Amino acid sequence: MAAAQPTPIRRRSTIVDSLKRTETFRQISKFSWWDSEMKRERLKVYSTFLRNYLILSVILTVILSIYWGSYYKREQHYDNFRILVVNGDQSEINGVQPLVGKTIEGVASNPRIQSIGKWLPGNFTREETIEEVHKQRYWAAIYVKPNISYQLYEAISQNNTQFNVTENLVEVIYETGRDLLTMQSYVMTILKNFEKAFIQGFKQTYPVLLQELPDDAKTNAISFLSKPPTFYYYDHRPVLSSVLLAPLQLGLTYLVVFAFFQFIMTIKIQLFLATKVQGFKYILLRIFISQVSYVVISLAYVVLNAAYKLDYKATFGHSGFLVLWSISYLTMASLGGLNENVALLCFTYFPPLVGGWLVLLMATNVAPTVSPMALTNHFFRYGYALPIHNSYELVKVVFCNTYKGQMGRNFGILIAWVVLSNLMIPFTMIHVSKVKARRDREAKERALEGK
Repeated sequence: MAAAQPTPIRRRSTIVDSLKRTETFRQISKFSWWDSEMKRERLKVYSTFLRNYLILSVILTVILSIYWGSYYKREQHYDNFRILVVNGDQSEINGVQPLVGKTIEGVASNPRIQSIGKWLPGNFTREETIEEVHKQRYWAAIYVKPNISYQLYEAISQNNTQFNVTENLVEVIYETGRDLLTMQSYVMTILKNFEKAFIQGFKQTYPVLLQELPDDAKTNAISFLSKPPTFYYYDHRPVLSSVLLAPLQLGLTYLVVFAFFQFIMTIKIQLFLATKVQGFKYILLRIFISQVSYVVISLAYVVLNAAYKLDYKATFGHSGFLVLWSISYLTMASLGGLNENVALLCFTYFPPLVGGWLVLLMATNVAPTVSPMALTNHFFRYGYALPIHNSYELVKVVFCNTYKGQMGRNFGILIAWVVLSNLMIPFTMIHVSKVKARRDREAKERALEGK
């Protein structure tokens, strides 16, 4: 039987082992996370994470506080909804009491109804009432036709079946185009509560009305009074397409994002031009390129609306396309100039803040725009001076033919933002260039000291 082969004796020391014992290898080799040599790096990583978490928490708290704050305790501000009450039924005629008008006045003075709206009496004709609502002095109007109680009495007495109790007694005038979501979610709910209170109150006046009727007409009252005396709702500026919610709500906020994208996507071009054009000429060229970009992108935004068959001709005819284009351009230019100034500062001092700034800009613009000012805290009145809110008001005029009296102010604020943000760009660029020059000089000094 053959003897087993002996295990070969290997050299304990090899070239690799020798290299591992050198000082150079120990310097370039990787350490374990918990090695003592990693203590300083561990502290640096921990502090970086802690700083990032702190910054993100602060940004999140500020942004959500602004947006959620616009919804906070809205029910306490319902009395800010100004609603006009025009009672034309106040006179007693031939012994017939103004039962409809008295019921309306009683409902308007009811504490429960007063807690959900500010009911203001007025003396106007129907045309004047519509004009008051159109000029946005009131969110809606309760209009009681003149001498409507006597007209109801005559209709019952003469068995006039043409008289419609559900449409002829009280009319509600409003404009959905003023604010679609607010009208549907709040104003209409308030008006429906008023209507329910009126129906309950008016039914209690039936005995008085029956006493005033001749005996041969009391049988006619059954067909008239069996129907609930509901209100007739007249929408003076209706929203005919639900697609309008897109440009009137989130569509405008997306302009904030695209204005920022324009800046990011043209950075390489701007850096190239900086090597070819110097001084103030470069600043002017940079501003010009940005404005051209805003014109093109805003045109795409308007064409998109036209593709979905949104009626931009409702107010200005075919010129509405140009008006909407100008609104979109001014909105993007005002937001883009602001983005460019802040982004330059963020990239200079702390680049990760760029994302936080973008979200903050969206929140501060969106909160006072999608939320009715009547239901928010007075803090959110700052929205009147921001681009998105003014653009929102202008777009409503184009699509819904709402009140034009504020267009001058809205355009003026947008133009002011464009001018101000572009005037700031030279100073921002000069500051950034000085900071960069100082840092380059300090880096060279440290390099020389290291030698």
